[in-house]
Amino acid sequence: MQNNMSTVHSSNWHPLFTTEDAGTITLSSQDANLFRIHLYTLKRASGWFAAMSSLPQGPGTISDDVLHLDEDSTVLMPLLQVISGMELPDLSSLDLVESILLAAEKYDMPGPVSIIRNMITSYLSESTALRVYRLAGAHSWKAQAQLASSYTLSLDLSTPTAIAELSRMEGYLPAQLFLLHRQGKDALKKALNDVTRFAANTKENCEGCRRSPDHAQWRNLKELWLSRADEAPFGRTISAAQLIAPEVLSVIEATCPSCRRRLYNADMTFNNLRDAVNNLPQTVMRLKRPFTQSAQMGNLEKAHAGYLCAIACGDHTP
Repeated sequence: MQNNMSTVHSSNWHPLFTTEDAGTITLSSQDANLFRIHLYTLKRASGWFAAMSSLPQGPGTISDDVLHLDEDSTVLMPLLQVISGMELPDLSSLDLVESILLAAEKYDMPGPVSIIRNMITSYLSESTALRVYRLAGAHSWKAQAQLASSYTLSLDLSTPTAIAELSRMEGYLPAQLFLLHRQGKDALKKALNDVTRFAANTKENCEGCRRSPDHAQWRNLKELWLSRADEAPFGRTISAAQLIAPEVLSVIEATCPSCRRRLYNADMTFNNLRDAVNNLPQTVMRLKRPFTQSAQMGNLEKAHAGYLCAIACGDHTP
């Protein structure tokens, strides 16, 4: 922001902010649009403007001059609308919301920041999950960050796009995601190997001929699901398409090579596979590193380092 103030000579006023009376101040955006607003409103909404107005002033008053700001009008206008109690403008762009958030922090405006905190999850999708997680995590918005982390479960964190967003995150935010994804893969492996859920993990004989099948279809499903756990994770829940994938249908249709009896109960297998995915870890557990070292943070560091090493080596196998 420019330190100097200049006298008003432009007629490029924003139509919502043109009223001139005692106590108004004129703000100029970076693209030379002008906004008149009561200094009282700015002081109430902004710690920065409150501090500025308390400083000794030169000849004249602050209301006689134009205060030049760094933000352009697309950012400044909605920010002023919010603190003026006007109807919220169209904030459908996450780019714009992030710019407004940065400006609100710069000028110490807790009101706009709290509004963005409460609406940030409305922008959540697979394509915005990492960005929303970064913004929420950077501000210690726990509930919002945890929800955003669940939307990352369908993402491959080793893609260039994901790495670019991860590199913008602060502190232990990336490690939290790497740990969540790693825990999901480990939990999936444990669930698929559970002998109480899947009889194919036992060495029980066929109920028809009492011979021992090799369960090749089941082993193939486990290998495929675990090998894809990094590149194509299941996400928050298993989809219908994933549940009728070829490897799943191969298991459902598997028969004993000797007597041709069906090896697995279809309904039970579908339900157990669905539960195995839907019960995986869904969100990061914490946002900040504690002051004392703990096994939890030790695991975070190992997960982060191990995942980055795997990316560099091209190894994503279980």
